[in-house]
Parts: sequence; structure tokens; C-alpha cells
Amino acid sequence: NLDKLGLGWMTTELDEDSREALIQLLSENSSLTSLNLTDAGELGHNVMKAIVHCKGLKCLNIAGCRVASEGVRIQKMPTLKNLEVLDVSGSDIKEDSLIKVVRGARHLNSLSINNLNQLSTPVAQDMVKRDLPNLEYLSMNWVPSGEFSSMFVYRGILGRINMPKLE
Repeated sequence: NLDKLGLGWMTTELDEDSREALIQLLSENSSLTSLNLTDAGELGHNVMKAIVHCKGLKCLNIAGCRVASEGVRIQKMPTLKNLEVLDVSGSDIKEDSLIKVVRGARHLNSLSINNLNQLSTPVAQDMVKRDLPNLEYLSMNWVPSGEFSSMFVYRGILGRINMPKLE
């Protein structure tokens, strides 16, 4: 069985045939622990459904993917309880969907949310404070709009991460 699959940074987006092949591959390898689909374009409902069936998934990278279009529902992604690393940077994941995924992934220790303009600062702060008790790595490079100073925003978020103490 396949353990890790990296299809990220392809030169073209997944077409319909490629999505069908990916769905088949995921269904045959439900013990997959790592999946990288960076910049794969529109994933579609059936690809997201196949991803959810990979119950052992610990690392998921859907950076740059379109997952929030009509018909695509990632509400079941909270079933990815073993998820430790999640990268949704530059994707179109909706704020409420991201929160549900994070709440379902209690072992999440690495989160990349770069270029997610749809994620508001208060939501990001609450998510880090309340829903990410094991977070060790946070990557974000968006400057939230309407904030007095991004430095205070980052300081507020970073102050809630359980960073290892350096001696």
C-alpha cells in the first residue's frame, strides 16, 4: 500500500481524467499518511470525499487548491482526526470549514494559512487559542485588513502557541 503521495507543483491543474485517477488511487490506498496536492486546481467533491476516507492521513497539503466551489463540501474533513500537518495556504477554503477541520484534528501541530484573505484576525486568534492546543508551527503571511498594526495581531496570535522553550 502507498504511504505518501506527492502530486504538488504540477505544471497543469488536474483535469477530469486526472481527478478520476486520483480518486481511484486514494480509494485503493486508504492507509495513506501524507498527501500533497499543492496547486492541483479544482479538487471537486469526489476528490475531497476520497481524501476524507484516508483515515490515517497525518499530513495534508491542499495549498493553492480550489476546494470551496459550489458542490464541494469539506465539512466531513473533521473526520481526519489523525491530522498533524495541514497546509491550506492560498486555497479558497472558507473560514467556517477551516475551523471545523481544525477542531476535528486534535493532534494538529503544524498549520500553514498563508494568503488566506478570507480568514479574519479575530477568528484566527480564537482558533489558535481555543482549538490548537498542540500547535508548534504556524505559518501565516497575510496582513489582516482593518487592523491597527499587524505586529499586534501577530503578537496576539503567537502568544497563544505552545512553543518549545529554548534553554
